[in-house]
Amino acid sequence: NYFIETIYSHYSHTFEGTQLDVTRDIIAEKEPDYLDAFDRVMGSRSAHMFNMFVMSREKLGDYCSWLFPILEELEARLGHDGDDDFAARYPGRVSERLIDVWVGTHGYDYRELPVVSPEPVDWLAKGTG
Repeated sequence: NYFIETIYSHYSHTFEGTQLDVTRDIIAEKEPDYLDAFDRVMGSRSAHMFNMFVMSREKLGDYCSWLFPILEELEARLGHDGDDDFAARYPGRVSERLIDVWVGTHGYDYRELPVVSPEPVDWLAKGTG
């Protein structure tokens, strides 16, 4: 878990909050069964980050079939005009917040394992954005 203020407020203070607003609009339009979970995750104070997971091939296929159309629509609506390399990575950052939406909607059980970083991490700076 990555403990911060709320997922939404941390993202908004660190990046462009409109990216999550548009993502919510897309989910409401195209995947409304996931909207309650999206709102719960955005209001929570912890999330599973880094796009790291181990799951069956079938579940991975299901997850990707759900995730990538959302990200493609997000890019279609927001584009990348004038984005530097860091800013252009926003679909990846948004996707980090969507694994919990997908897992929560399906009610899948999961286990958390430690993450090992080969480099020192300044957790205070990371948590305060």
